[in-house]
Amino acid sequence: MDIGSADVKYAAYLSEVKKKILRIWKYPAAAYEKNEEGVVVIKLSIDAGGALTQITLVNSSGFDSLDSGTLDVVNAAAPFQPLPGQYELSRLHIIASFNYRMKD
Repeated sequence: MDIGSADVKYAAYLSEVKKKILRIWKYPAAAYEKNEEGVVVIKLSIDAGGALTQITLVNSSGFDSLDSGTLDVVNAAAPFQPLPGQYELSRLHIIASFNYRMKD
């Protein structure tokens, strides 16, 4: 999973978001059984209080099970920690990619 920002001031917060998602992220069983692989890219928006206010599929993996599995895991990981006050933001938009690869 890759969550990034060109601005380093968001790095610590993004790291915490990533950790929370990774704790519950797993390969969707239906996709694993069919050897489906791909990259899912989503955009998520977190409000100042840490609530997930929007999640959008930006790029599909080509497999419904991977796409829906990604959306489900991010929804399940929410809410996140409130945005740090120094950000002075009402909402933070994040682009995240989830790389599903079968191991040899």
